[in-house]
Amino acid sequence: MTALIIGASGFLGTELVRLASILRHTTAATFNSRLGSARGTSWHHLDLRDPSHLDGLLDSLAPSVVINASSGNADWTVTADGSVRLAQATALRGISLAGSAIERPIVRRLAGVSFESALVVVDVRPQSRVQSS
Repeated sequence: MTALIIGASGFLGTELVRLASILRHTTAATFNSRLGSARGTSWHHLDLRDPSHLDGLLDSLAPSVVINASSGNADWTVTADGSVRLAQATALRGISLAGSAIERPIVRRLAGVSFESALVVVDVRPQSRVQSS
């Protein structure tokens, strides 16, 4: 089982790669602007604004699960459009997708495909940890 971590060079992505490594999971990791520093994973450049690049990466790696830890900051083409493209591409391939609860309403509304059964929600907002305690 291979986990593909999108945005693995960022804060959350780096931690996910570290945890996967501790648990001895096979991981592949993506970056856009700067290569990540984590060892023990294969690194791949990915620009979520380029659908053909995303399709090629998913087809070549064939991951079991994709975890979206990317952040486009104020760039809507990454934050919203990229998340929608990722949801569509994983759904079409039957790949499970994990992402933040913050992006879920955007993806559900815009994706145009039914992928609810494959979507795992990971809520990383501070208030959700307080509420669940």
